Amino acid sequence: MYLFLLKPMYRLKEIPHPYDSKPATIIKKCAKHIRLTCLAYQKTTTFSKTVISLIIMTLSIPLHPLNAQTYKINKYGLQLIKDWSGYQTRIKMDSDLALMPLDSLIPDLKTDFVYATKNNFTHTILYQRPRAYLRKPAALALQKIAQQLRPLGYGLLIYDAYRPYNVTEKMWQVVPDNRYAADPKHGSGHNKGISVDLSLYSLQTGKAVPMPTEFDNFTSKAHQGYQNLPDSIIKNRALLKKFMEAGGFSPLSTEWWHFSYPNKTSRGHPYLLMDLNFDALSGQKQ
Repeated sequence: MYLFLLKPMYRLKEIPHPYDSKPATIIKKCAKHIRLTCLAYQKTTTFSKTVISLIIMTLSIPLHPLNAQTYKINKYGLQLIKDWSGYQTRIKMDSDLALMPLDSLIPDLKTDFVYATKNNFTHTILYQRPRAYLRKPAALALQKIAQQLRPLGYGLLIYDAYRPYNVTEKMWQVVPDNRYAADPKHGSGHNKGISVDLSLYSLQTGKAVPMPTEFDNFTSKAHQGYQNLPDSIIKNRALLKKFMEAGGFSPLSTEWWHFSYPNKTSRGHPYLLMDLNFDALSGQKQ
C-alpha cells in the first residue's frame, strides 16, 4: 500500500532530492502530496491521517543527510567517515562540522609536525604534507585564544590537531596505553578534529616557552598535576591551561599539551571519527 501511494508522489517535480533541501522542508512537501494522493483515492480521513503519519516517520530517517549513507561502520562498530562525499554531505547540513585550517585563522601560528618526520615515538613517518585542522567551533575558539595571548607576548605552537583514524591505529600498535594513546576501539578526539596538542612560544624570540617536558613524553612529569618543577615552568603550564579552559577546551590529565573541545555542535550534531588524509582536505573550498 505504501508503494502504491508513494509512486505517484515521487513523480511530482516539486519534491526535491533528499540532499537538496532541509529534512523538515522535504517532509512537509512529501506530506502535502501524500495527503492529496490519499484524497484522490477517496480514502477515509482517519485512514489518510494514519498512512501519512506512518510514512512521515519512515521518511524522517533516510532523508536526513547525517545518516548511515555518510559514514562506514568499521570492524569495531564505530561510525567512520572515509570519503570526501560523506564529509561534504555532513557539512552541508551543519557548517560546524567543517574542518578549518588553523593557519588561515591565526596569522602568527607556528607548527612542529613531528609525525611528519621519524622524530616521534613510532620512529616512522605518519603524516604526508600535514596541515593543522580543527572543527569550526574549536578553530574559532582557538583563534580567540591566540588573540588574547598576543598582547601578553605569546603565540601558539601546534604539534598536532586533526589526525586521520588510520594513524591512531598505527600509534596504538606502538604504545597500547590509553593514558598516552587512543585505543582504536574508541577512537580519538584528534580523529574527530576537536583535540589539539599545543604549547606557547615567545613572539619576541620565536622560541618555544619552557614546559615540563618535550611533546609526547610518556612519563608522570608530563601530567598536569606534576609539581616537582621550577616555578617558572609551572607558571607557563598554568598559563596555557588557563587560556585553553577559558576558551572552552578541557585538559587531559596525563599530557600538559593536550586539550579537547566539546563533542557536539551548537545544533547537537556529534563529530564523527574521520579517516581523510591531508591531501584530501587540502582540496576543500575555504
